[in-house]
Amino acid sequence: MGFPSPAQDYVEAPLSLDELCIRRKAATYMMRADSTMLHAGIFKDAILVVDASQKAVHGSIVVAEVDGCRYIRRLHLYPQPGLERLDSGYIELVDIQDDDTGGGVQIFGVVTFCVNDMCSGEFDDTPVM
Repeated sequence: MGFPSPAQDYVEAPLSLDELCIRRKAATYMMRADSTMLHAGIFKDAILVVDASQKAVHGSIVVAEVDGCRYIRRLHLYPQPGLERLDSGYIELVDIQDDDTGGGVQIFGVVTFCVNDMCSGEFDDTPVM
């Protein structure tokens, strides 16, 4: 037996990435980034948490489906709807569909979190991004 530890009041619950990153389990997907997108803070092979139930707004990083292929882009709604490539900044004007009627671009989900592997990143001695 003995006395309780004085630090017992400061014990915190263990961190859970599920609790931190997932709001709706049934609508959450994880995917790997196939390339580096420094403007969005995404490294190659980063794990992206994608919420398919979250509404995309102007400036959201989204997974967009174009002709059956999925791409990671930044959504622009103003002044015209478009998808910005995160590697070059090029904005392609598109017709965004809210349903499965075909044609145009569908937003599959919003990227809510990114988990980068900081140990395997390439060394870059240029201090400017």
